Amino acid sequence: MSVFRISKLDAARQQLETAINLYFCEGDVVSIHTLTAAALNVVRDITKRSEPDMRTMRDTMVSCLRPEKRKFVAYKIREPENFFKHADRDPDTFLTFNSGLSEFDMYDCIATYQKLTVEFNPLFEVFKQWHELQHPDVFVVAQDQKLVSDEDREALRSMTKQAFFEWLLPYLNKLERPLSSKLQSYP
Repeated sequence: MSVFRISKLDAARQQLETAINLYFCEGDVVSIHTLTAAALNVVRDITKRSEPDMRTMRDTMVSCLRPEKRKFVAYKIREPENFFKHADRDPDTFLTFNSGLSEFDMYDCIATYQKLTVEFNPLFEVFKQWHELQHPDVFVVAQDQKLVSDEDREALRSMTKQAFFEWLLPYLNKLERPLSSKLQSYP
């Protein structure tokens, strides 16, 4: 048994890194969601305390809703994480779960964590690149944040998650800074 000290932010980072590794190897969706939700909640709490003007995408979305709908929508968003953690009130119930919510939460957690810490994390960047690549109709990616040309993006989009992960992570592990327009070559 080992004993060590860990900060809340380090715990959130480790949970998120584990969720990302599970995601790219097609791991258990319940574990991915539970780890992601735990990390997001820690990051949200730290952000509220240290950067009160900064909000997660989830918080921003809920705040844009009609006041009478906010509580219901927030409940529905958090329903899977609560279902996976608790059985005191409803031990015999079932949940219809859309694992796409985990991807949104993972992206939200990464974005918030990076704003809060200004750290470059290769695992986080692989997930962001993959998620943005798979949802070109949703994300607007600045030219200086694109890893490859628009033509090459189509070929990458057809890769499996694991192949993309194995292709990009070794390259990003060599970087000590975020991607920028100065980045001319890629693996």
